[in-house]
Order: sequence, then C-alpha cells, then structure tokens
Amino acid sequence: MIERYLKQTQFSSLDDYNENLQFNIPERFNFAYDVMDVWAEEAPNKQAILWTNDKGEERRTTFAQLKVETDQAAAYLHSLGISYGDPVMLILKRRYEWWIAMLALHKIGAKVITATHMLTKHDIVYRNTRASVKAIICVDDDYVTKSMIEKFIIDEQEHYNWVRQHLNLIEEIGYENYLIEQLG
Repeated sequence: MIERYLKQTQFSSLDDYNENLQFNIPERFNFAYDVMDVWAEEAPNKQAILWTNDKGEERRTTFAQLKVETDQAAAYLHSLGISYGDPVMLILKRRYEWWIAMLALHKIGAKVITATHMLTKHDIVYRNTRASVKAIICVDDDYVTKSMIEKFIIDEQEHYNWVRQHLNLIEEIGYENYLIEQLG
C-alpha cells in the first residue's frame, strides 16, 4: 500500500531519507476510500481493529466488516443531513466507534473535529460556535452522557424529553453506543 503514496520506500541513511522522501498523493485523496476500502478489497479478512477496554471487553473487526460498518454509518449520517464540508464534533473517548465515525465522515467529506470527553460546557459551546458545528457524535458512556446532560440539559423533564427524542435515533444508527444530536 505504501508504494502507492511514496516514490521511494527504502532509504540507506537519514540523509537519503531527508533528500528523497517524496509523497505521491492524488489530488482528491480520501483516506477512507483510498486506503481503508482498498484494504477491504485486497485483504478483506485481515484484522483492521482490535479494541479492548479495562473491563476486559474485546471487539475484533476485519477490513471487510469495517467497510460495511463505515458505509452504513456514512449513509445514515448523510440521511441526517451531514454532507461534504460540514463540521462534525466527535466525543468518543477510546472507543472503536471512533474509527467507524471518523471513516464514515471521511467518506462523506465532512470536517471532523475530535474532542475529549473532558471538555467543559464553555469549551463545547466555544468550539461549536467557532466551527459552526452541524452535529456532535458522542459515546453513550455513563460519564460522557451525564456530563453532556449536565452541560446542556436544565431539568429532569427536559432531560426525559431529550432522551425520548433521541431514542429512535440511537437505535437506528446501529451502534448502541452512539448519541447523535443535530444542532441545526
């Protein structure tokens, strides 16, 4: 794969590397299509992701599976109105869904703003305002969900209404840990 994007892949010294490293990147390069989907074609059963967490949970994903999941996620996000050039914020901690969301957004051509789950309300509002964020994708994690609700939801009834409004959205996306809120 690397031979497609570098004119030279072997170097005899650091000087050789510094003098001869040249990238060959197509004008309309898209990492999701041009690298990850090519891997799905050339080595569909090769492991693309091995995700684990502190609870001992594990998820293995092949390049073929990743292509299917990212195609589905891209189609779904596009159906929500996310399109080329739209800024989308990702708050996904260290989750495998980060890869699915990131690659899906690459396929659409959206601008991805990665963010930590430790942002304050001020930080999220500032980033959202400065970048005119169209959507926020965040993991449904006890800490993140509680934090997002505390930052944006005022009372219990409003929280209930917000959750009810998004339950169908969470189920439809096909990834049980996604919450997507359109900001309009």
